[in-house]
Amino acid sequence: MRSIPPLFISAALAIAPCAALAEPCKEPGLEAVATEHPECRYYAGTRLYRERDYVGARLNWEYVLASEDDDKDVQKLRTDVRNNLGYLLYMGMGIKVNRTKAIELWETAARSGQEESAYHLCHALGDAKQPEYRPRAALPHCREALRRYQGLPIAKRDSNTEVIIQDLKRYIARLGDT
Repeated sequence: MRSIPPLFISAALAIAPCAALAEPCKEPGLEAVATEHPECRYYAGTRLYRERDYVGARLNWEYVLASEDDDKDVQKLRTDVRNNLGYLLYMGMGIKVNRTKAIELWETAARSGQEESAYHLCHALGDAKQPEYRPRAALPHCREALRRYQGLPIAKRDSNTEVIIQDLKRYIARLGDT
């Protein structure tokens, strides 16, 4: 009969209670996942953002971004997190303004299909009042954002979608002349 080395037994006993002690997520509808799961942390960050706790939102979203979970749904959350963190950095909400890093995050998210990031890039690069104003760089982002927003199914549109579409059309008309 094979014996199990004592080190493995003590390691197994140390790990087993940890899994059993994982606290359930307190976000509504996510009680089945642990507090430390990226999905829980993403939605905790979203709730904190809505409560204007931008530092708390940032910390939760940074946790999601740093997660090594390769699940397809977690990868999608990371794309959204890049957009959200970009906004916090661009606006200086809960963190020092860093527009260069914000634009980098938005560009990465936009390449992954995140429509709001393309819109943010359109605004950041296409608004002459912004220090990052680069109209030729902005125009493709504006066109892509418009394509994505117009392509959203009606069920996924919210009250701001039409406002954003009209805003994008104005940017394109203005930037098309540059």
